[in-house]
Formats: sequence, structure tokens, C-alpha cells
Amino acid sequence: MFLTLMQGTTHRIGKTCAARVVWAPPALAGRRRAGQRTRLSQAERTAIESHAVRVASDHLIRQGFTIRDVGATESYDLDARRTGERLFVEVKGTTSAGEQVILTKNEVDLNRSEHPHTMLVVVSRIHLDHAASPPRASGGVLEVTHPWLVAETALEPISYRYTR
Repeated sequence: MFLTLMQGTTHRIGKTCAARVVWAPPALAGRRRAGQRTRLSQAERTAIESHAVRVASDHLIRQGFTIRDVGATESYDLDARRTGERLFVEVKGTTSAGEQVILTKNEVDLNRSEHPHTMLVVVSRIHLDHAASPPRASGGVLEVTHPWLVAETALEPISYRYTR
């Protein structure tokens, strides 16, 4: 059973975050154009990631899921369950438009092995308050792709390990 959400539906999340539920056919899921910025401090990246996971968790809880944050021990972020259903949820947060996200090899491998029980949640356009110490993240636009299948044609290698 899949989430019963309509393509293009927008939901308000609190006062400052809107959710747009996006359905993409498996061949197109994961295709994006411009994306995650990488020139952030560790504290800024942590604030963005924590905020994105909170937003995704809140959204899934409203859909009737029980959520467990497994990001510290697994290659995905949230284990989402409701009667007879389990989802492996990958969460990405960014201050950009979120058209591209960085995936690890383990995230791609898990997606391939667990599809169609996979979901990608991108929280884009997050506001980052640099003046706060530590930095604080708020707002954003939530996009949910479910079922999510990484399109091979949308993957671009950005680093390699060379063994000699």
C-alpha cells in the first residue's frame, strides 16, 4: 500500500514550511538539475540535516506512520512503519532549490534492494540563521518522491577510490 497523496498537492507544515508531494515514475525519480551546496560548516550542515529530518518525520507521522530515526546507524535516515507497511526513507536537506542531491553508494544500493519500499524526502530552500550559535535552520519546501527508484541515467559519479 502506498501513501495516498496527489501529485502537486501542497500542504502547510507549521507556519514556515510548505510541502509539495511529488510523484515521479521510476524512470524519472531522482532526476534533478541544481542542488546541494557544499561550502557549509559542520554546524551548518548538522542544523540543516536535523531540520530536514524533523520536517520529514512530522509529515510521515501525520500520514499515520511510526518513525524511528536510524540515520546514525543505517544507510537511510528514517524507518517508517504503519500497519503492514515499511518504508526506508532517505532525507536530504538543502538551502538551495534541491534540484540535485548527493547520494552515497550505500544509499543507492539500499534503494535498489528495497524498492518499492523506498521514499526520498527533500527539504529545499531551508533558511539558515548564521547569526545564531549554533546555526539554526527553519522553513523550507518538502518534496516527497514515493515510490523512489534511483534512475541510473540520473546518477553522475563525483568521486572514485583508486587502489594500487
